[in-house]
Amino acid sequence: MLEELAKNDKLWRKHAYRFCKCKHLADEIVQDMYLRFHRNPKDNITEYYVVLVIKSVWMNHIKTKKREVSTEQLYYIESKESTFEADDEQQTILDNYKKLDWYQKELLAEIYDRSLREIEAIYPFINYAFAYRQIKEAKQILLDR
Repeated sequence: MLEELAKNDKLWRKHAYRFCKCKHLADEIVQDMYLRFHRNPKDNITEYYVVLVIKSVWMNHIKTKKREVSTEQLYYIESKESTFEADDEQQTILDNYKKLDWYQKELLAEIYDRSLREIEAIYPFINYAFAYRQIKEAKQILLDR
């Protein structure tokens, strides 16, 4: 059965490429299709059925991998800027950051990754209302011109 399927290998890869638009991923999908037919052998397989299996493998791939993006190209991007130079507005924010109390700075860092409820659960000595007021005040101080 697999030998018969392999005779139309180029056709299966072409169908897989139409779904994913990536040659390497299409090859992977076709290999998974062959594995699926090997595990569950069927008689009288039509081209339509094979395309349905390829589509099913593609949909499973999307669900499990969430379409991985290659970041390999980003490693070779060269930057001509060696240091960060703030414009006037950014410099004002940086200067205002120095005016914040230490606990406001810590709360701003924590709120970046967590919600106020999570901060309250992690730090029992900080209640929700205090954290909310301090973060609001810190944002106002940062944005004061």
